[in-house]
Amino acid sequence: MARARLAEGSFLLAGEFHYFRVPRQEWRSRLDLVAAAGCSAVSVYVPWNWHCPDPETLDVTGTTSPERDLHGALSEVRAAGLDCVLRPGPFITAEWRGGGIPSWLWETFPEILARRADGAVLGTEPYPAITYDASAYRDACAGWYAQVLSVIEPFCTPAGPVVNLQLDDEPSYWQRLLSANPADLDYSPVLVRPDDDGPSRYARWLLDRYGDLAAVNAAHGTVARTAGELEPPMHAPYERSGLPRALDWFDFTLSRIDDYVAFLYGLVVDSGVDVPVSVLFPYLLPLSATRFRSRPPGDRLPVSLTNEVYLSLFRPATCHEAKLAHVVSTHEAYHMWRGDDPPVTIEVQASNASYLNPGAMELLYAVSVARGIRGLCFYMMVGGRNPVGYELGTGSNYDISAPIAADGRTRPHYAVIRKLADVVRAVEPVLLTGAPDRDIWIGWWVPYEMTALAGAFGAFGDIAEQLRTTFSTGELGTAEVPTLQTLLTMASVSYGYLDLEHTDGVRLAEIPQLWVPAFEHLPATVQQLLAEYALAGGNLVLLPAVPGKDERDEPCATLTRLVWPDCDPPVYRPAQLLSEDVERVRTTADGLLVVPSPVAVLPTSAGAEVLAHVDGRPDQACALRRLVGRGAVTVLGFRFQYDPSGGGEHEAFLRRLLPRSQQVRADPAPMTAMRLTGDGGTLVCVANPVSVPVSGRVTVRATDGGDRTIPAVLDALTLSGPSARLLPLDLALTGSAPREGSPRNGAVLRSSTWELVERSATALVLAATPGELGEVVLESATLSELDGGTLVAAVRLPVESGEPPDGQTQVRALVLLATADRVRLDLLPGNRPKERTA
Repeated sequence: MARARLAEGSFLLAGEFHYFRVPRQEWRSRLDLVAAAGCSAVSVYVPWNWHCPDPETLDVTGTTSPERDLHGALSEVRAAGLDCVLRPGPFITAEWRGGGIPSWLWETFPEILARRADGAVLGTEPYPAITYDASAYRDACAGWYAQVLSVIEPFCTPAGPVVNLQLDDEPSYWQRLLSANPADLDYSPVLVRPDDDGPSRYARWLLDRYGDLAAVNAAHGTVARTAGELEPPMHAPYERSGLPRALDWFDFTLSRIDDYVAFLYGLVVDSGVDVPVSVLFPYLLPLSATRFRSRPPGDRLPVSLTNEVYLSLFRPATCHEAKLAHVVSTHEAYHMWRGDDPPVTIEVQASNASYLNPGAMELLYAVSVARGIRGLCFYMMVGGRNPVGYELGTGSNYDISAPIAADGRTRPHYAVIRKLADVVRAVEPVLLTGAPDRDIWIGWWVPYEMTALAGAFGAFGDIAEQLRTTFSTGELGTAEVPTLQTLLTMASVSYGYLDLEHTDGVRLAEIPQLWVPAFEHLPATVQQLLAEYALAGGNLVLLPAVPGKDERDEPCATLTRLVWPDCDPPVYRPAQLLSEDVERVRTTADGLLVVPSPVAVLPTSAGAEVLAHVDGRPDQACALRRLVGRGAVTVLGFRFQYDPSGGGEHEAFLRRLLPRSQQVRADPAPMTAMRLTGDGGTLVCVANPVSVPVSGRVTVRATDGGDRTIPAVLDALTLSGPSARLLPLDLALTGSAPREGSPRNGAVLRSSTWELVERSATALVLAATPGELGEVVLESATLSELDGGTLVAAVRLPVESGEPPDGQTQVRALVLLATADRVRLDLLPGNRPKERTA
């Protein structure tokens, strides 16, 4: 029988625990605190260099140091009643010397270190860049896995505690993929030089991709006479025609990571250890991670993919509008590449910053849950200290504001995690089946990301700049720029991400509106897909350009002809990097938008509706819409993004572009909301990302097409900032959900302005702040007892479908005053003549 994957069957709440940073005698007390916070598991790194400090030493029993007792650590985890996600590397990051890779390994075998194009070693600080294909490295990894897996095998039984094994940690050359220079990738001789078997590994990979040498030359614009002459680019492309060669070099690098992961997976399988296996964020590239799942079906590994999200890394972790959007964007990018496995954020920030704001952490966790994440591991959960000689980045200290401090005290955000655990358990069936309600989708041509890396300071600087500032995919949540996604998030417009290379017209037909970041070039196949989507009735938005070339820089007019059938398209103008100039755009509704330069002047023709023009020049259109077939194409010739000045004009213009009413809205700003719908109910995440209190209402689109508000009677819902709440909506208090369109049977929690932390058919427990007014709307249930609060008012509300003939359905809004941080409502199901409180 197959072992369950992470977050399969139950929501995973875990905390990162590093036994090697906590005194041996304190392991159990720290693990008990993890369990008391509501976590059911811990995630545990196993540092290779800690257990093998020299080539002749292996200590997993605590002979040389009590904190090296790996067997004892896993025994304590099991005794504490916790499961364990084990992370044996070989690389572990963890702000630990060498990332766990022993220095004696590369000192003995220097050929395992990756090389730049000029032959220089890429470096060993802060972490070593390794050539994964080097036989000496693979042999050493095999030895390490054999040793550590033999220790953990007794803990991989159904009795646990090991329930999952993570291969490596972010196996991505430790962020050198993000260096924005192809010459900083690995040019190790084992990869790029011919060997005894013939052409280099890179050359063989190219021949497999293209079929023969002539096809490679045609794609790259090269004149190689033999496969032995095929070489990678030695610098970033100076001309746009150099893009195919640069993209292939990046893709080859990703293929080596894939092969390395497959190698590690094979070591686990061969060992006989039988637990599900996972990998964290294979490339640290939010879009290109789709490559890991795009292998042919027969070559795909049965490995779950997890992600990570932080508000900051080693600096103050505050939250504001942009941060909120980048958290959403990080998770939506993950949904695009995770595959069919349950979505798990194996590292969600709980430390790694100074003086963490509990409200910011509350917002981070609530938004993650609302974006359909079904498992959270708090990194770090338990603080500690670094052993002498293994420090990196944080000195001797590794307390880093963890909710459980190095001395065992708990910090304020420990209580945030405890409350979240209660909320999760109270609504777990909804979370395990739920998905975010999305109003629009953003379609990505994934190679734009590698295009930006290949020419960030050269031929493709415009793409690099706009992907960073206008269409950011979150940067693990740490980005701070006011992007398009910020505008969407703050307007409560929920969006999903779509990989345009791996979708089809059937999938697109389900999407009401598709926004596509587009530049000068886009493959002909993708252009045709988008054109067919619009002609078939789709609502397509292109910005800031309409591509007129394919990925090989050849003319391709599929989209330009669709938008301008009777005139010449505009000439693409790359953004002026680092420019301080801005442009003023006047909408036809007389709104003024301030946007970064440059702004494209778009030709107009019969049948095109002008939506905006350059301010003061009504003859210079910069946004237009054209009806095509049964659909429409909208072109925005400027970088449309959030306006931090908060004038509201950008949001007003956005609403003109949306195809239909949103699923949920929050007013006033900066309050924002998003909805997740699952079996038996819905959760509405209401958030305030700024440090100013806000009071308002949330409007939810009901199944019958009408609007409902939260609160329904109370004047307003108030959020101090930053903060967030996961509010229940239409939650069945009996075993089954009410059927749509029929009279409701059984008690239903229609809505609440307080979070639900415990529920049954006859009782509810809600989290509140003493002295706060809250509202609870109940259907077919009557309050009989109340503890922790006072009933202020009970107002009867109409049923959406009208009063049923038998008069048995009642909907009442109870306004309550909290006198404690938990308010318990004992209920009597069905109709009752009066309310009674204790």
